[in-house]
Amino acid sequence: MKRRGLLKFLALSSIPMIFSEKIFAKVPSRNDSSDSSDLLTILERLNKSGNKEINILNIGAHSCTEKNYESFDNRKIIQAVIDYCAKEYKSNGERWNIIIPDGVFLVTATVHKEENGKIMGIHSLLIKSNIIMKGSGTIKLYDHQYGSGAFFRLLSSYRDEAKFLENVDVSGITLDGNAKAQAPGVQASNILIECKNDIKVERIKSINCNGNGIQIRGGSKRGLSARNIYIGECIVHDCQKIGIQVAQFEHLIIQNNDISNCKDNGIDIYGDMGKGSSPEVNGNNFIIRGNKISNCLNGVFPETVSNGEIYGNAIYNMLESGVHINRIHGQPMNISVHDNTINGAAYGFTNTGDMKGIVIKENDLSLIKKSIVSLGGGQGNSSNITIKNNRITLGDTEINLVVLNGVIIRNIDIDENVIYKAEAIENKIHNGALIKNNAKSVNNTVKITGWKLMKK
Repeated sequence: MKRRGLLKFLALSSIPMIFSEKIFAKVPSRNDSSDSSDLLTILERLNKSGNKEINILNIGAHSCTEKNYESFDNRKIIQAVIDYCAKEYKSNGERWNIIIPDGVFLVTATVHKEENGKIMGIHSLLIKSNIIMKGSGTIKLYDHQYGSGAFFRLLSSYRDEAKFLENVDVSGITLDGNAKAQAPGVQASNILIECKNDIKVERIKSINCNGNGIQIRGGSKRGLSARNIYIGECIVHDCQKIGIQVAQFEHLIIQNNDISNCKDNGIDIYGDMGKGSSPEVNGNNFIIRGNKISNCLNGVFPETVSNGEIYGNAIYNMLESGVHINRIHGQPMNISVHDNTINGAAYGFTNTGDMKGIVIKENDLSLIKKSIVSLGGGQGNSSNITIKNNRITLGDTEINLVVLNGVIIRNIDIDENVIYKAEAIENKIHNGALIKNNAKSVNNTVKITGWKLMKK
């Protein structure tokens, strides 16, 4: 998959970025943010109010919709507020609210420097633990902020495991990556944060980025998974990579989001720990429900994860599959895919790898172009999957019901699925002519039978 390149890059956190003149494009002249000492004075004065809330307008921020502030850079102001609120939590244990009010607040990019001095690409804002960022306004990237292929994040965090984020809420705001005014790329994300626990992203818009719309990552080692992650009621549109991705997690809910026009997967969850980790995974206990996903590569792509449900999602116009469950090293286990609608895709369901306890049932499929089910691929296997009681509406073009690929296919139970509009191909269905076998080995534990043909 195309997505692997970005994940491999992000995993190499010990390698500093090598900068060239292409990383930062030339920035046009603009008004600048206030001096840091002035900002601190204002913040200290506001602190005396006792509200535990800072509206960035009160610190000198300006929307580009204001006259004479069309080019105002708010990066230093917003960063100063983030830093101050994080410091206050350390002092008194109380979380502060950072208010992004109505308006469009431009921010530039700056070098992302870890506390140990290593350079890790560029970002606009460095999020800190124990803050709440909310409001109805937009944070938008300034024009011409990075060169081709740059590693950029509109909202970023430290990548040192000791500094992973905890207790962070982001709600209501819009993040605009302003992709058309930047150089092309796929590593410029609106949100890419490394997290420890208790992260909530809700009711935000993440749009127009040359990377991922929302990406949350835990540590790839055992015991470093990001715990208690919630992403809900967000709108994620027009991303050059994945819409919503969460990697290395424990207890995850992704629900009621609207994701569209992403060049890679709509929703992608990942839990592989590399060679020697099998059968263990580092992505456990998840729910993906009630999402609307359209015009992406795959609708939902769970990869090397276990113990979860994918249900109640509406998936439209996928280039590849509605739902694709994949294995790298660790074994996917105990995943239920049910009550989803898949309308328009090359494949309804794709499963690649030896798995355990995968159940796909009671889904509605229509406008599938190649095959309802695809199992195995390349030099891989496919096993331990039950596919039952799904409702399939055939179109005018004849397609396969099941395609078997790869090396070994075993322990597969495909039964009692209902096919509508099957009159024209009834004989082929009964004769098994729509089951295509390209696999090297298919044993007698594979059951593909019991199609229920209905008129509609």
